Amino acid sequence: MKIKVTISLKGVVRQDEVAGGFVTFCPALTIYAHGKTSEDAMLAMEKTLSLYLETCFRRGTLDSVLKKAGFEPVAGYPAAIPLTQIDQEFVAIEKLKYDSAFDIEVPVYLVAQAQVSELQHA
Repeated sequence: MKIKVTISLKGVVRQDEVAGGFVTFCPALTIYAHGKTSEDAMLAMEKTLSLYLETCFRRGTLDSVLKKAGFEPVAGYPAAIPLTQIDQEFVAIEKLKYDSAFDIEVPVYLVAQAQVSELQHA
């Protein structure tokens, strides 16, 4: 069985003369990335977050990392909370330090262990 989990986060980007390009920041997980252009920096953030979340999952630490960052399950979702509230960002972004905010969609692909074994022996 294969499943795809998509984690939606917010990021911010700004030009940084010291770094010689653009810096992105994901406040929810306190992760930074860099690129020569703002588009490169945003792509670097998506790749960095994807690798980070996949590594946490593989190590069995994803739940503790997300809990430490302040995430928790929403009881009764989706019936208990209107979708308009779910789409909101719950981490404040200081607009003065960053040029603009952007949405980050991070796919995490999971495959059942039995399928992994079958693929390895095929």
